[in-house]
Amino acid sequence: MSDDEGEERQVTVSVLDAIEIAQDLLSKLKSDVIAAGDDKVVVAGLIETGGGETGNAMNWLRNRSQETAEEISDELFAFLENYSTWPRAMFWSHFHLKLKRLEKTNERFRLGCLCQPTDMRIGGTDSKLIHEVCKLNPPANVVKAILDITPVREGVTFRYRFNALACDRLNENPLHKVVRGGGSIELVKLLVNADVKRKTLKRYDKDAASSVFHVLAANKAKHQPRVFSQILRHLVLTVNNNRSPLLYETKADKKTPVARLWQSLRKEGLSHADILQDDDFIFLLKATLYHFVSMIKGILKHTPEEKISDDYHTKLAEIEKIPLFRAFLVCSSCFSREVIATVLKILFSTDGTFLLTKDKNGKYPIHCIVEEIHWYFIDTVKNNQYGSGFKQFIIEQILSIAPQCAQQTDEKGLLPLHIAADALRLEHSHKKERLSLVRTIWQAYPDAASHIDKETRLPVFALPVRDKDDGTRPGYLIDDGISSAFFLLRQRPEIIAIACSGTDKNATSEATEPPLKRPRTITPTK
Repeated sequence: MSDDEGEERQVTVSVLDAIEIAQDLLSKLKSDVIAAGDDKVVVAGLIETGGGETGNAMNWLRNRSQETAEEISDELFAFLENYSTWPRAMFWSHFHLKLKRLEKTNERFRLGCLCQPTDMRIGGTDSKLIHEVCKLNPPANVVKAILDITPVREGVTFRYRFNALACDRLNENPLHKVVRGGGSIELVKLLVNADVKRKTLKRYDKDAASSVFHVLAANKAKHQPRVFSQILRHLVLTVNNNRSPLLYETKADKKTPVARLWQSLRKEGLSHADILQDDDFIFLLKATLYHFVSMIKGILKHTPEEKISDDYHTKLAEIEKIPLFRAFLVCSSCFSREVIATVLKILFSTDGTFLLTKDKNGKYPIHCIVEEIHWYFIDTVKNNQYGSGFKQFIIEQILSIAPQCAQQTDEKGLLPLHIAADALRLEHSHKKERLSLVRTIWQAYPDAASHIDKETRLPVFALPVRDKDDGTRPGYLIDDGISSAFFLLRQRPEIIAIACSGTDKNATSEATEPPLKRPRTITPTK
């Protein structure tokens, strides 16, 4: 027989032919070993020769099995491409039957059928079968069938995991695909529950660094309103620690999930007032504050995280009792200044009691905002770009709609001006920032410059330049304190007499007019 004929026979050999060849080789090997008797040298030679030939036949069968698995994978992907040509129910019924046929095969074969990436076949996304199926918003039983028969390989990277954690080249997992395409709540719950450690909820895609919360908020229009509400609440209540995706911005548009949802609602034509009545936006806004507070508690306790309750009912009750006004104030750094100014006016006209009510620590919101430099607002790009100027912008907006806030005193009898001017209470404020904040608060309540600080017994103009108890100077430039002190002194020169007498009263003369010129700053001599 020529080489060409041998190659032709090798190409046309079937699986049954290969099995018969392997059986014949094993039978011949068995007969030869029996004939060799106890001669170990001959037996070893027979096994070396006959075993190798039999092994080649078995390897061919094994490789043919893998090729068959790849062919079935191609058939499944090709069937998905015909989705639009079938009635939906009939299509998924047939696809489900194709998956059920794989249940009795071994793990290696199922791995080849279900986990072959599309690679360049579908846009080069390296999607596996579960990714392409989830894009089409399938019934939950179809995805469950894939999860049930797909081998789970732990201890490998996300991209090469073969279950609900599997990621494509865009770093998106199946849950991303579902919420992007308007999937059902049953499908979302199935994928979330398949990930015991809830890592899919915090996974970010490659380009925009979007979590599933960002994707969901940006695709609200693709979901039915009731389904969107169910999915949003389930995802929020399922996240179980303070490293929450609700607090992070995307790389592309620098938006948190709540900012993306605001943008989605605006595209739907809702006004500012309408959005503030949208239950989904209100819930996400309050949930963002809830996760932010948990993160701050963890930082202040010097622990990696402040664990959020796993009890859905408890968590939901804690989120719902948060005042809407406070939630927006803390999350205001996620929005533009135009949105902030408009929304604060709407909220105050609707219910302004939040600005006029003390918290459990005896402080009004304006005291908290002035004093808590780093902890009041969510840390976002907008907040960092504005710096302390962002805090001053919020103070200006509050005082424009409720100027009486400048007259509020906390549990220690301190006015907002006392806190803003004090070098020790706001030690890290810089020259222009402190002076500008002092000027803003004073303009809302000029008489505050005449009130003695009840805690230190110092007049307001002395607060910007006071030293620590040990005589050391705090971390501020001398020109910073002098600028603020001189400004306050210029407004009420008679405060010196009040300070010397030790009284605390508004002793201004009606004939005394504040100077119109900007106070002159003094540069210390070298």
